[in-house]
Amino acid sequence: MKHKSLSALISSFNLFVFTFFLLSETTSCVDSQYEACVPKKCGGQSISYPFWIQGEQESYCGYPGFELTCQNNHSILQILENNYTVQEIFYGNQSIRISVSNLGSECLPPIRNLSLEVGTFKFASSDIPYLHILSNCSLSLPGGLLDYNRISCEAKNENVWGLALAMFGNNKNLSYALGKCETQVLAPVELNGYDVIGDYMEVLRMGFVLQWKASNCNECKASGRRCGFDASSYQFRCFCKDRPHRGRCKTRKSSVSLLSPILP
Repeated sequence: MKHKSLSALISSFNLFVFTFFLLSETTSCVDSQYEACVPKKCGGQSISYPFWIQGEQESYCGYPGFELTCQNNHSILQILENNYTVQEIFYGNQSIRISVSNLGSECLPPIRNLSLEVGTFKFASSDIPYLHILSNCSLSLPGGLLDYNRISCEAKNENVWGLALAMFGNNKNLSYALGKCETQVLAPVELNGYDVIGDYMEVLRMGFVLQWKASNCNECKASGRRCGFDASSYQFRCFCKDRPHRGRCKTRKSSVSLLSPILP
């Protein structure tokens, strides 16, 4: 009888310890960086590492150079002073489809050359075609070339481009037009069946795909936690409920497992 009473007492004690550690783990403070880096949505697109939304997430939730702004329910990414609308983010293969922002029905917004030889992003294709945007062109251009390739703008926007043309690289008149226009901007595109007479505005709206270069998040994500970055040490961080870790969250061994029944 004495042995049964002692056994029951030990079992009750183990149950008490288990309950204590369970409650302490669930009620303990959760790391503030872990809570801050919960994914956000903009325009139906989930935004998480390496991207982060200015004003809605902390900068440490993303990788340097991956800052987005949410404007009119669209995620906007700025690369070399150009604003691009994020159409879709493919986290699985670390790529993103973007297109020039603020495309009107006819007139083009200001666009600068996009060079990605060195930086955070690179073109998904090594042989990406370009749309040649030629501006401040001479009025002596042949009428047919003007009519077909001319970029039409409202009067208030004429100062952006002047007399401008949009031409694909395989246009036989491109060399001639280059000699008649003062400025050329190369806009990356994906033709996908469009030929020399394709609609340049439609091609620009379709956008193109970039691949990004950032610290890999897979190991941290696999442990069910949130990825981030420490700008002071310039190192990746895995934000866990207890505290940040370098690669992944460590499994916490419960002290209950160390307690084994002591039977007489």
